[in-house]
Amino acid sequence: MTDQFDYTEAQADAAFLLAEFGAPVDVTRVVSSYDELEGVETVTEVTTVAVQGVTLPAAGNSITQFDNAIVEDYRKGKVRIFMVSAVGLTFEPEAGDLFTADGKIWDVLGVTPLAPAGVVVFHTLAVRPSALTALPVVGGGGG
Repeated sequence: MTDQFDYTEAQADAAFLLAEFGAPVDVTRVVSSYDELEGVETVTEVTTVAVQGVTLPAAGNSITQFDNAIVEDYRKGKVRIFMVSAVGLTFEPEAGDLFTADGKIWDVLGVTPLAPAGVVVFHTLAVRPSALTALPVVGGGGG
């Protein structure tokens, strides 16, 4: 009988390396509601989680894991790739979330988790600069 590989140890190793060589980054999820009668979107919840991350050059082979819209932005030089620790996240990042790094707000275009045996070791995020100059606040407009 072979021993099972401990992916939680790999997750801890990834978190350590990202903390050692990366920088603090924020992942923000904004939830809003839309009033069809008034035509107004209102932010109802904003959740921001601080984690460790590192940016990587958006190379062709790292971008192929995302869809064609992202590939087109990559060709235009608008996409960056970040690896983000799974440790400390209270939600799974997804397309549509916001990402803050290097003093800038980025739109999350796509996320690919590295999750062997169901244990998320880290997330790879494709992001592009956001049109937002500040993060939304509860009760404010949705963007």
